[in-house]
Amino acid sequence: MKSAREVMLASMTEAALQRALIKVAQDNGWRVHHDPPGEDRAGEWRTRFHGDAGFPDLVIARDGEVIIVELKSQHGRFRAGQREWIAALGARVVRPSDMDALIARLRHPRLGVDKSTRPG
Repeated sequence: MKSAREVMLASMTEAALQRALIKVAQDNGWRVHHDPPGEDRAGEWRTRFHGDAGFPDLVIARDGEVIIVELKSQHGRFRAGQREWIAALGARVVRPSDMDALIARLRHPRLGVDKSTRPG
């Protein structure tokens, strides 16, 4: 018999996972970038981009540290180009069962950073 947590994780959508991770990141001082899809003139939902398809879902950054994340539901499959981007960028693939490790990193206190070398 599956535990309540296993049932919850198995049913968690990629959109719900994304909302949860963005909230935790922003609540802890991280900058977050996500390109949401939009409806085109034909009424189809697409993410506009130039270049190669499959770029990861989230770019999360704070104090010079960048975390690039491809989100998947527990049993979600990769689309064309996603594996290549993940490999090229060293991105993390995060499924609901993996989210605790990323949440712990996002909640971790800021690392000591010498801001004198930063613009601004």
